[in-house]
Amino acid sequence: VRYSHIVNPRTALGLTQPCAVTIIARRGAQADGLATASCVLAAEQPETFAVWLGDRARAILFRRDAAGRIERTTCGTSPPGLHSSL
Repeated sequence: VRYSHIVNPRTALGLTQPCAVTIIARRGAQADGLATASCVLAAEQPETFAVWLGDRARAILFRRDAAGRIERTTCGTSPPGLHSSL
């Protein structure tokens, strides 16, 4: 088992499912924090993550499904003044 440097606060263990997240937000610091939280929450509860993110930022998540294929999920909205074609 390979563990990520991102720790799930509920289990105190590193994540074991690979996840890549791109966040489009107004500020870089906000995007950084949201990206880390996204890896934890989206891995466990993707529907809850979409509601939690709301209109704070736009998130593009990449994960592998059970068959090993890469899944892309997009949720949230781009902040006002920032447009994304993703």
